[in-house]
Amino acid sequence: MTDALSLSLYGPNGMTRSRTALLLSFLEPADHLDEAELACVVSDMCINDGDPLTHNEAIIAYDILERLYPGAEHAIRRRLAEQFAVRDDIPHSLLVLLANDQIEIARPVIMLSPRLNDDDLIKIIVERTHEHRLAVSVREDVSSKVCDVLVYLGDEDVILNLVRNQGTRFSDHAFKRVVTISRTTAPLHQPLLLRPEMRAEMAALMYQWVGQALKQFIAQNYGEALSARLDAEISQASHSALHEESVRQTHAPSSIPSGFGGLMVALRNGDMKAAETEMQHLTRLPVAAVHRILYHDNGEALAVVCRAVGADRCLFSEVVTRLQARPPYSTFISSKEYAVAMAAFKRLSQRQAEFVLSHWREKPTSVWGNPGHVNEAWNLRHKDGERF
Repeated sequence: MTDALSLSLYGPNGMTRSRTALLLSFLEPADHLDEAELACVVSDMCINDGDPLTHNEAIIAYDILERLYPGAEHAIRRRLAEQFAVRDDIPHSLLVLLANDQIEIARPVIMLSPRLNDDDLIKIIVERTHEHRLAVSVREDVSSKVCDVLVYLGDEDVILNLVRNQGTRFSDHAFKRVVTISRTTAPLHQPLLLRPEMRAEMAALMYQWVGQALKQFIAQNYGEALSARLDAEISQASHSALHEESVRQTHAPSSIPSGFGGLMVALRNGDMKAAETEMQHLTRLPVAAVHRILYHDNGEALAVVCRAVGADRCLFSEVVTRLQARPPYSTFISSKEYAVAMAAFKRLSQRQAEFVLSHWREKPTSVWGNPGHVNEAWNLRHKDGERF
């Protein structure tokens, strides 16, 4: 307050004396002044472009508003937010106060203010509410730095806003993460495929889970290059997997990760009830999610589990084969279904798989699988007359 008062008393001649005197009078405590009315009068002065405040008058006016702010009523704070949201001449400190207020007050400032920087927005994202994050996600310009934080937090409606927002700038890492999330979030499919960041390899990944209309869209927009890539991937995965299966049968077995041995023993013994128990221990997922992985999966969900726990391609090959087929296994190992499963395993890094498995633990209903599809392990389980 002292700085503002000093500037006002000794300021330039351009100050309007009557208005300056009025503002200076507001600096002094006065019981007869209604603070709500005072805030309205001062804020109106601040936005009066027809008779703008001088530099020193503005310092006094905004000082008054910041002094009044902590005790101001909800309606007054909301009025200030609506008046100041789009202006670029409002003190940064006052805008930060407004942006960190209740969402009804903060929303227009978060969405529209050009004065909020990335650090301001990230602080709001981390410290305020889900509704504050939604407001950030629809700003006209969302930097890759801000986008990374929002994507990392994983709110699906926030991510959907980011994907639909043409002003969002995605880093490569964040965009790939959103593609992974889209596996269980259908509303993301179409807007993701329309993003300029979309690349053939990501479209190929999404091809596995989008609806028929979007499959056609992918084929039409990525054409021969996409088809060639998919064919090459399946062919290479099939060749590599066949070779590894031969190696597994004629050489020493792969090193089995900690916690994975019990599952292997159960599968080799054909004991699916024990396999379910071992899979629960391994994944920390509920029974229904484990059933999806073991009985209603084409190998993609199983690939996530195996990658996440550190199993190699040979172990994954054996597990998926024992679940999907009956002896002798040579026919299945030569099939397209086997090649697709091996391709899914190849695409995943351990870090990606750990991320997906962590997401499943938070939301078990999102585990990949098709209830309409059952495999040989399902039939084996039902031989014991068990019901699910």
